[in-house]
Amino acid sequence: MGGLIEVYLDIGNKPPWTVPAKATYINLDLERAKRAVGLPEPSVPGNLMVLGRTQIPLRALHYVRDRFPAEAYLATFHYLFHAFWVLHLDLTSAEAVEKALGEIPSGFAGKGTGDTARPLFTPAQVGEVMRAAGSQAYKDALKKATDEALRRGAFGCPWLWVTKVEGKAEPIFGSDRWHYVYEFLGLPYQDVALLPPRKPEIADSKL
Repeated sequence: MGGLIEVYLDIGNKPPWTVPAKATYINLDLERAKRAVGLPEPSVPGNLMVLGRTQIPLRALHYVRDRFPAEAYLATFHYLFHAFWVLHLDLTSAEAVEKALGEIPSGFAGKGTGDTARPLFTPAQVGEVMRAAGSQAYKDALKKATDEALRRGAFGCPWLWVTKVEGKAEPIFGSDRWHYVYEFLGLPYQDVALLPPRKPEIADSKL
């Protein structure tokens, strides 16, 4: 929700880390989630309430999504995620976001990926994105997207609005609900299933 902590309060919700029991549990859940998706590096910044006000990078992402190929949008999304959750960079200023955009390698999809010899954006393109991120049009676009999510029932993150080709849509909440997404979209997937217990090995077996 773009770091708008006030949104949680307006809808009667509380960030989980402000509830003592949830704050204790969330550390366990985070480690489980990282193992499940194979991303060991992310961690929560110590000053999350300050760094979490990410309106500028979100406006930049809106513009990249609108004006650049999907591959560029995904690389930008992955890099800004990496910059925030792995490197713990402060992306609350335009200068910091501009620097980060200029450092994105082409094809970036996570730590150790991408072509570092070939930046995703030229300096001129970085300037273009930053001008858009500071414009009233993209301030309004981010506010409109946030308002629309709230209108549809969003109450926190990760809150997904999943839409079928024919237009039917439903909300799905939670980082561990991808099987619900696949099922709703009619995609083939392998569900979690308990395997039969393994037979104990017989140490002194003889022919």
